[in-house]
Amino acid sequence: MEKNQNELRELYYYVARSEQSTVKYGGTTNKDNKDRIDKCNTIAKEFIDVLNESLTDESSWNTWKGKVNAYIASLQGDSDADKKAFGKFWGGQNMSIVNQIFDDRKPGNPTPNTDITANDINSRRDGLDLSKAGDDENVAIKKMFDDNHTAIIAGKKALLDEVENLAKLIYKALTDGKNVKKSDFDTYSGGDANKKAAWGFAEAITIDKRKLTDLAKEKAIMGKDNDQELTDAKAAAKTAMENKMKTGGSDAYDKIIKNSTTLTSKSLVDKAAEIFGKCHDAWKETKENDTLRNELAGYNDATSGEKQTIWTAINLFKKNADNGTCTEGFGKGALKHLQELVTERKKIVEKSKIDKADDEAAVNEALKILEAEKDNDEKIKDVIIPRAKLMAALFKKSQQWFQRVSEIN
Repeated sequence: MEKNQNELRELYYYVARSEQSTVKYGGTTNKDNKDRIDKCNTIAKEFIDVLNESLTDESSWNTWKGKVNAYIASLQGDSDADKKAFGKFWGGQNMSIVNQIFDDRKPGNPTPNTDITANDINSRRDGLDLSKAGDDENVAIKKMFDDNHTAIIAGKKALLDEVENLAKLIYKALTDGKNVKKSDFDTYSGGDANKKAAWGFAEAITIDKRKLTDLAKEKAIMGKDNDQELTDAKAAAKTAMENKMKTGGSDAYDKIIKNSTTLTSKSLVDKAAEIFGKCHDAWKETKENDTLRNELAGYNDATSGEKQTIWTAINLFKKNADNGTCTEGFGKGALKHLQELVTERKKIVEKSKIDKADDEAAVNEALKILEAEKDNDEKIKDVIIPRAKLMAALFKKSQQWFQRVSEIN
């Protein structure tokens, strides 16, 4: 089995250069010394090229071994002192290293599984290029490493390799799905123990309550069966949106989903239809709804990822729930409406002057105004009025206390 060439190259180059470090030049400012160092680097790189020749079977491996031994012999017999030093280094006291390289690169031999540390895991994680991923996706992919240190260390380098490879595949699917096939993920979910372990790490991570693996697979290139899945999702979304918004729902579907170039998976279409419904509910609210307002605000504030994609699509529909014009977009207008309901409650509270009441009588006057609005605002009914009544009781107790003190005096 062919080994990872980049890792071999790094290893061999490091060991080869160790001979160079034993040569005493007396400093590198002298041009002759610099030239000699450059020459030693060239010798090392030439040797690495010989070591990294591509191997396909045992016959090519045997030919390659002969070539490596011949190269070492040529260095040992060279008249150049530095080449001779390299030949002595590899063909003499370090021939055991060369033999180990021969064994490691023999086709069919398993890749040695070496121990790793937490630093190795962090290094692999930090070496990933996730520049095109959204913030949520970036965090989720890194959690494949961060949440599984103990298991990865126990599985050693072989498991770390699979985690890194799967992380790269998921990233590619999320950002460039047209160049990833769904079947590419089957090699992990149905692979050997290390591949299955890596898959399990990714499957345990969620974004907006959806598995990272599901999101990646849905963005991978689709086959005919999945094209039908998307078609069915769009049909369901159209029905749901038309049922929610009797007048204008069909137009909303066309603007948000039918003509979209970004809502290209079942999950995105399903979620867009769901958020459209919640925006419609928000438009119809007559009293404050903290839960709904906060959820829509989360989409409005998103600058990347699935939420941003869905929110942008919903706001292409420039109408309100009554099919009237809303230039800022269906979603943004709905959120603004919910925010205005909060402002309205503040106006009522200010009108009651409960925040300025300094005795029982003032509180009772404020309560008259608040009681008149309690059926229109749950927070006024369930929070503000009970607190105001408590204030009135405290003021009353306070007045009674002062009266008793006065009588004693």
